[in-house]
Amino acid sequence: GTSTDQREWWKNYLGGKSKLSDSQVDELFRSDIASHTKKFKSQITEPITQNMFDALASYAFNAGAAAPKRDGIVDAINSGDFRKAAEKIRSGPTAGGLAGLVRRRGEEADLFLAW
Repeated sequence: GTSTDQREWWKNYLGGKSKLSDSQVDELFRSDIASHTKKFKSQITEPITQNMFDALASYAFNAGAAAPKRDGIVDAINSGDFRKAAEKIRSGPTAGGLAGLVRRRGEEADLFLAW
């Protein structure tokens, strides 16, 4: 969860009260990506491509850091079944078929299989 100190810090930026510098934005983005990829990176035992990593990062960023494992993607990768992993991505959370999320899952699955 978010600590009280972090919540207090963010209050300065809500509603346009203050703006983040470019370096603050970059730092926040790097930190956020690291927090969303750390879990699945430590769970994957098979080599993956950069495209696979990027697709998983997008998925984890949107569906939650635990989602690649929870949704069976990590297990499919670790068993060497990359097509199954892509299908798990494609059939991942779409908020009941919300068009934008259906499209996103499809794009992530396609990227995962792109060489």
